[in-house]
Amino acid sequence: MAALFHDTGRFPQYEKYGTFKDAESCNHGTLGARTVLRHKLLDNLPRKQRNTVIGAIALHNRTTLPGFISYELRTCTEIVRDSDKIDIIKVLIPHMTDIRPGNEAPLMGLTEKPDEITDSILLSLKKGEPAIYSEMRCLNDFRLLLLSWAYDLNFVWSRQEMIKRGYVATLISQLPDTGQVHAVHKQVIEQLNS
Repeated sequence: MAALFHDTGRFPQYEKYGTFKDAESCNHGTLGARTVLRHKLLDNLPRKQRNTVIGAIALHNRTTLPGFISYELRTCTEIVRDSDKIDIIKVLIPHMTDIRPGNEAPLMGLTEKPDEITDSILLSLKKGEPAIYSEMRCLNDFRLLLLSWAYDLNFVWSRQEMIKRGYVATLISQLPDTGQVHAVHKQVIEQLNS
C-alpha cells in the first residue's frame, strides 16, 4: 500500500509548482501523506496499518530516516525507498539516453555536457555516500547520483537488481571514459555485490 501511494504528492506538487524538485517547491513525501489523509484514501485500513503506510509515504524521500521510528515503519519505508530508487532509474535511463525537448521535468532541467562532472558529486561516490541533488550541474552528475544510490539500498535484492537490470552498465556507458569513472564503477559494483 505504501509503495502504491508513496508519490501521491507528486501530482499536486507538479500542478502547483511545475517542478519535481522538492528544494524548489515542497516536500512531496509530506504532501503525499497529507493528500492521502485529506482524500481519506486509507480510511478502511486498521489504524496501526494506516499509520505505518502514511508514515512510509511521508518518510520515503528523506535523506536519512529518524532513529526513533518503529521496526514496522522502518522496514516498510526501507522497502519503499529501495523500490522507488530502482523504479526511478528505470524511468530516467530512457530520458538520459534519448534526450529530447520536453524532457526537462524528469531531468530536473539538467543538460548534457559530455565531458563535465562536478567534483563534489564524484567525491560523494569516492567516499561511499549518496550524492546530493543540489550539487548537480549537468546530466553526468545526475547519472553519478543515480549510481551513488548503491550506498543507500537496504536489501541485497535491491543491490543485485541494479546490476541484473543493466542499470549500472548503462549509466557508466553514458559517462566520460576516464580513470575516475572506471574507479567509481569498480567501487559501485563492489558495493552492490556486498
